[in-house]
Amino acid sequence: MDVLKVIVQFETQLIDIGCCDTDHISLISLVHKTCERHTRKSKVPEENHDVRVFLPWCDGVVEVHTDAKLIQVFKKFQEKGLDEISVQVEQKPDLEEMSNYESDNEEVGGVVVGGEDAVGDDDIFNECMRLFEGNQAKSDDEFDSDSDREQPEAKVVRLMKGTHFQRMVWGGIQFHVGQTHDSMDKLRDTFRDYAIQEGVELDRTKNQKCRLTYRCKAKGCPWRIHASCMIDKVTVMIKTYNDKHECHRVYNNVEAKVKAKVKWISSEFETLIKSNPDIIVNVIADLLREKYMVSVDMQRLYKAKKRALKGLAADHANCFQHLKRSAYTVNQLNPGSAIYISLQQPLPTFHRLFLSFEAQKLGFLEGCRPFIDLDGCHLNGPFGGVLLSAMALDTNSGLYPLAVCICEKKTKYSWL
Repeated sequence: MDVLKVIVQFETQLIDIGCCDTDHISLISLVHKTCERHTRKSKVPEENHDVRVFLPWCDGVVEVHTDAKLIQVFKKFQEKGLDEISVQVEQKPDLEEMSNYESDNEEVGGVVVGGEDAVGDDDIFNECMRLFEGNQAKSDDEFDSDSDREQPEAKVVRLMKGTHFQRMVWGGIQFHVGQTHDSMDKLRDTFRDYAIQEGVELDRTKNQKCRLTYRCKAKGCPWRIHASCMIDKVTVMIKTYNDKHECHRVYNNVEAKVKAKVKWISSEFETLIKSNPDIIVNVIADLLREKYMVSVDMQRLYKAKKRALKGLAADHANCFQHLKRSAYTVNQLNPGSAIYISLQQPLPTFHRLFLSFEAQKLGFLEGCRPFIDLDGCHLNGPFGGVLLSAMALDTNSGLYPLAVCICEKKTKYSWL
C-alpha cells in the first residue's frame, strides 16, 4: 500500500509527522499528532483547528473539513505519484464572544455595540472598521461579494481572521486579499523577495507605520498592493491587490541588485552550499543570474558562502549533544561493546571518543595475529581533530579494524 510522508506547518514550525496511508489517517489523528509533537504532551487538543493541504501540481491550497475529504486528497497525491504531502494546521481563534450579537444591546468583550445609551460605541466601532479597511478600493465587494448584506459586527469578526502568509511548496510568493503578515518589517522583506522572484521594480508609494502601498514602476502597469495594520497594531493584512502585470521582466534589475543582500543570497543557496562546501562562487553567480536574472559583485557572494558555512558549523555542533544517547543505544543493543566519551571541564565540551564493538573484539581473539598497529587521518570538518584506527592482521594478512578513536591529535595520551 502506498504511503505518504506528512509534513505539517504549525505556527512557525515544520513538523515531520512520519508516513501514513489512507487507512490510518483522519483529521483528529493528524491534529493530535501535530499538537503532540509541538507541545511534547500526549493530551488531546480541545481547540478547533483549520487544516489545509498544498497542491504542488497546481500551486493551490485546499481546505479539508472532513475525513472523507482528507482521504480523497491523499488518494489524489498517490495518483500523481507523489510521496510527500504538505499540510498546514492552524488553531481557530475563539470568536464566540465577538460573534454573539443577537440582541441590540448585547455586550461584546465589555463594550456595548448597540443601543441609544451606549457611550463612545460608534467611535470604537468606526476605529476598528478603519483599521481593518485600510485603503480599500471603491467598494467592499473586492473583499466579499456579499458585503452589502453583511452585518457590520460580523464583518469585523470576519476581517480579524484572515489567512496567514506562507510560501508555496516550491518556495515562491503569492499574495491575496485577506492575507496576514506578522509585522511591517517582515512584509517589506517579503516584497523584496517578490521583486527579485518576478524580476520587477516596485515603487513604495506609501510607507507609514501602519500602512504600506507598493505599485509597479513600469509605465502603465496596473499592478498595485496595499496593506495596513489590524486592530493589534502589529499584524498586517493585505486589503487591496491588483495582481495584473502588463510589463516585461526587467533584466539587469538595479533594484534587485540592491535588495539581493548577503543574508538573502545565503538563505536561497544554503542547502546547495552545505551539501557542496567546496563550491566556487562563480557557480552561485551563474545560478543567481539564471534563476533571478540578478548579477551581484563577487565580494557579496563570498560573504554569502561564508555565512552559509557558519550555519553548517552550527549543525555540526548540534550533533555532539546526541553522543551520549548514541553511546547508551550501543550498550543496550550490543552488550559487550566498549564506548567511552571524554569531556573537557569545567564547561562540558567534547574531547575524545573511543568505540569498539563486541564482534570486533571476538574476531580479533579468534582469528587474528597478536599484532596491533595504530593509524590515523586528519578530519577536515569545522572542528578538526584526528580519527585513529587500531588495525590487526587476520589469517589472510588482511587488515582487520579493531577500534576507532576521535581525538585532538595522535599521541599516547589520547589513545590511553
